[in-house]
Amino acid sequence: MSTVRLCHLYPAEMSIYADRGNIAVLRRRLEWRGMTLEVTGAGLGEPIDDTFDVYYLGGGQDRDQEVVAADLGPTKADALRSATDDGAVFLAVCGGYQLAGHGYTGVDGSRMPGIGLLDVDTVASTGPRLIGDVIIDAELDGVHRRLVGFENHAGRTSLGDVRPLGRVVHGHGNDGASGGEGATRDHIIGTYLHGPLLPKNPALADAVLGWALGHAGHDAALEPLDDALETRAHAVAADAKFAHRTHGRKLQVVVQDVEADIGDGPADGHAAGVVVPGEIEHMRGADVGALGRSVAVDDARRLWPACRPCVQAFDGNGFAAQND
Repeated sequence: MSTVRLCHLYPAEMSIYADRGNIAVLRRRLEWRGMTLEVTGAGLGEPIDDTFDVYYLGGGQDRDQEVVAADLGPTKADALRSATDDGAVFLAVCGGYQLAGHGYTGVDGSRMPGIGLLDVDTVASTGPRLIGDVIIDAELDGVHRRLVGFENHAGRTSLGDVRPLGRVVHGHGNDGASGGEGATRDHIIGTYLHGPLLPKNPALADAVLGWALGHAGHDAALEPLDDALETRAHAVAADAKFAHRTHGRKLQVVVQDVEADIGDGPADGHAAGVVVPGEIEHMRGADVGALGRSVAVDDARRLWPACRPCVQAFDGNGFAAQND
């Protein structure tokens, strides 16, 4: 059985934007194909080696990002440079994207050092935060892909000798002016897209998995999956007009663990891919066959009584609304 090894960097400090949901998607998309994902966490003060196939760094609160920035260089930077030079995947989201670059300068002039895997630099702005739904046109391995997500950042990220992940179709992107979002080189991706990133972008998830499988010495060709639900969720998120008129009623749940039931009915393995205005009757998709899929629910007011420890819920703006 083919196995991909993933190192989740700072899972306790840098996981506020559905980062575990992204990893759940990678795990499930491998398992649906008869393969496995082996996840190892690496926190503060814990050195890592360069033998993993995927490294993941998510977003965190400013205070946590400061602590991580001070630790990342001394304990992990050398291994990350070695691994990515060898073709390993590095996926960095939001604050992780900033730390994958040269660093982040705050409004007060304070500096969080990055590790320079991407030739980008971020400076905090005194202007408005860049918040909202984002649609970008990206190209990976010569294939054009439309990616969707949500952004919420005060930083303005400028690119050096590196290309943007995609061209902004809707939203702000790196700085609200250049028209680019994220940055990429080799098998390294940095992006502000979260909410989470991968459940609604299955093509990107498979691109990451293909790179990882190749690095692990396995066949990188992936059998197609039935992504009808994910495609529908992607289509809803890509409709900018819909994104503006939902007014916080669009929610996504990423199933992360097995629970006997959710809400008022037993799990039946079906996940709703789009949001229909109205109040939820029950949530579906909690069985083992649906782990990592986006499950749509309709109204935050009715969501919380249905929650179990096996789900993360995200509100219509993409923030982590509940991680129970």
